[in-house]
Amino acid sequence: MTEPAPIPETATAAEHAPVSPADTPQATGTTPDSDSVAANADGTPNADSGTAADRNTEAQDQGDDEEADKPLGQRLAREAVESRMREESLRTYVHTSHHVEGGVLLRTRTGNITIRDINIGLERSGTIKPDLVGARLASEIKNTFVPTPSYEKLVRQLRDDEVVVLKGPANSGRFWTALAALAMWVAEKPELRSHGWLDGVEDPRRIEAAWLDKHTGYVIDATDEEWVRRGRDAAIRHLRGIAETLQGRFVILTGPDGLPGCPEIAHEPSDPREVFESRLIWHLQQRGHECTQSTLQALADIASEHRLPRESDDLAMQAADFLAGGGRAEDFSSGLPDALRKLAKELLQEDSTLHRRCFLISLAVLNELPLVTVSRAATLLLERLAPPNSVPEAAASPSWEWLPEWLESAQAERLVRESVTRVRFRRPRLAGAILEVAWQDGESIREAILDWLKLLAQRKDRQDWEVRLKVAHAIGRIAAFDFKLIEAEFLNQWVGTRRQNDSWLAAWTLEAAYAADPSQQVLDCLARWVRTATARRTAARAYGSLIGRERIAEALWAFRTMVRQSTRWNRYLHDSVGRALTEVYHLTTASAILKELARWSEDDHPGLRRTAALALTRLAMRKGATPDRLQLDDLETESWPFTERRLAKAWINALSYGLSSAAQEHGVAPPVSETWEALASWLADWDDSSDRYRSVVERVFTTSPAVLHGPLRLHLCHWYHNRIASADLCRHLHQLMEGGSG
Repeated sequence: MTEPAPIPETATAAEHAPVSPADTPQATGTTPDSDSVAANADGTPNADSGTAADRNTEAQDQGDDEEADKPLGQRLAREAVESRMREESLRTYVHTSHHVEGGVLLRTRTGNITIRDINIGLERSGTIKPDLVGARLASEIKNTFVPTPSYEKLVRQLRDDEVVVLKGPANSGRFWTALAALAMWVAEKPELRSHGWLDGVEDPRRIEAAWLDKHTGYVIDATDEEWVRRGRDAAIRHLRGIAETLQGRFVILTGPDGLPGCPEIAHEPSDPREVFESRLIWHLQQRGHECTQSTLQALADIASEHRLPRESDDLAMQAADFLAGGGRAEDFSSGLPDALRKLAKELLQEDSTLHRRCFLISLAVLNELPLVTVSRAATLLLERLAPPNSVPEAAASPSWEWLPEWLESAQAERLVRESVTRVRFRRPRLAGAILEVAWQDGESIREAILDWLKLLAQRKDRQDWEVRLKVAHAIGRIAAFDFKLIEAEFLNQWVGTRRQNDSWLAAWTLEAAYAADPSQQVLDCLARWVRTATARRTAARAYGSLIGRERIAEALWAFRTMVRQSTRWNRYLHDSVGRALTEVYHLTTASAILKELARWSEDDHPGLRRTAALALTRLAMRKGATPDRLQLDDLETESWPFTERRLAKAWINALSYGLSSAAQEHGVAPPVSETWEALASWLADWDDSSDRYRSVVERVFTTSPAVLHGPLRLHLCHWYHNRIASADLCRHLHQLMEGGSG
């Protein structure tokens, strides 16, 4: 098996974000480090050229971060709790343009994969990879696709032309339409033909016919690709040549401008109501339920609203989950954004008492936090909104007797968790709607709300991190309406300080701003942080979120750039990037991350190698009943041989940087000693481990360099004497290391 040659990395938004006056030290209050280290011949910083200024930057990176110096094993449990809360909080504000968890499972030549929606954006993995439509996906297309005139034109065009362009806006249903049209081409000779798509195509001229199947039609997403503007004629000729050789077809998806010189068809989106209804019927069938005509009629109004096909499918999936769980169609309609905003306006109407409105806004910001915390925050907001010298009415008094009525009218409830009474909305997204209405309609109270949020964000007690997280996410939601204001009032202030609490506030705010509205302003702000020495830990934390998962290629470029441009002993930045890589690790990003870790493990920059060691250790570590995060058994079958080799490289590098001698030699102390604990946890579970985990460990021992042989022997003895690994296993691994048969 040969792996297709990787495509050269494409530029990212972070690389080419324009340099503006806002990037200067005067504007940001921080100092870009473009002159802080000497550069190598290729323009990257020299790891050995640190100055006193660099040490100051490292000191600032540490700031008041007590957690960074604690053993890794002690920190993982708390970080997991924080990550779960971040995910839950973001669901309150998430924009419909983001992918949702779950989707359509289908069988392809590479195994099981998940398509997130009916207008999947093909991933840019750096490696060209063909995927074929399986029987289940073919059935789904046949039963749910809504034909359009442009679809009929594409079907006819594919009979005569090997390469056809389907032009139109992204997320408008082009991919689904292309697959449906190719399915008709396949139907002419079903025993011979097949169809699918090509992943990771950044330049079609790099495609080789040997990688593809004969008599197969492929979809290629070229939206915003550079080759569409430069070299397109050569690319089209190359694709035509492959199509003629293999007797296949290519459908190229482009933006509205199309591809001059190639047969092209303007895509027409399907009717939103028809898309919603067909997808709802399908999703309910997959859950073992039938969709009645009365259900379709009850949802007719929301089905007819103008939205992208992808959004219609997302809405249909949510409706199917709700209905399959026993919910009524009428209740589902009342939980949609427009209905929630209407309810929020009713709750915040002027005939309601001021204290009641303050309590609602406080709950919208601090949803699911302790009741006493929400109430105290409401009182602080009341103090800022109440007229001077005013005498509150009896009904406005913060008496507990009013609480049940307030909670019931707000569709909220109390719950006890770990002996603490908390309060939450029954419908979490009502929190986002109340915050939106309070900000959009309450122009006269905006200054008071900003002042109140600043006060809440200043809570410095360690146990107040939940409050800071919720407040930061609320500020990020407001940023969707006025990003420049939030950047000036909050982000620029936080990112330029030494306080790690402020750094986290900035990162959490930016991730919420992106979740609410993934605008270019958010990405440009993040790009400036990447280029600013004192903001890099904040940038790493921001990328270690929804932003990094959805923009993994850009995130990996940013991580690599920040570590490479820092000094090799900046262990606090290494820690932040290592954690961020762990946060964005998911089955959809695993391949790219493991490939990057293997690359860093062989890099000349000690900081990159130490960061790779930290990330691998975090991903591989097991604590008690908590499994590792690598999920090796769920990774793609076809690419597993490459993944196994990459993992072995990353392990060997991590074990090397787990030794005090190696860390001191490279000037990147302290060592990542927990790597050896992580390996021990794998050996302890050897009998219950799958072949994949075992093969990785065996490759580590087989390919380990001589410098690791002594430490490995010592640890094998230690693990045997402490009954972590059996004598037979230790003997087996020792023989592999010595070059025996094992």
